[in-house]
Amino acid sequence: MYEQLLNWTKEESTIVFPKSPIGKAINYYQQQYPILIKVLDQEDLHLNDNGIENKIRPLALGRKNYLFSGSHQEAMWMSMLYSFFWHLQNA
Repeated sequence: MYEQLLNWTKEESTIVFPKSPIGKAINYYQQQYPILIKVLDQEDLHLNDNGIENKIRPLALGRKNYLFSGSHQEAMWMSMLYSFFWHLQNA
């Protein structure tokens, strides 16, 4: 699959302008292809960030809720308390 994409980028690089956004993306992929293949060939690597995403989700949701706290000072207090209790829970 990655080789097919590499072949496509080689074909397209003759058509698009090198300094256009797609031209830059194609060039970047072609330069990074050897490194990408080395990483993907390592079977012991698990390429996902689900664990950290689940850890920070409560903080992101809390931050969204601070927008509706009434005043800037109240939002600061809510965020400090939320952060404090979150760290206690995850210690």
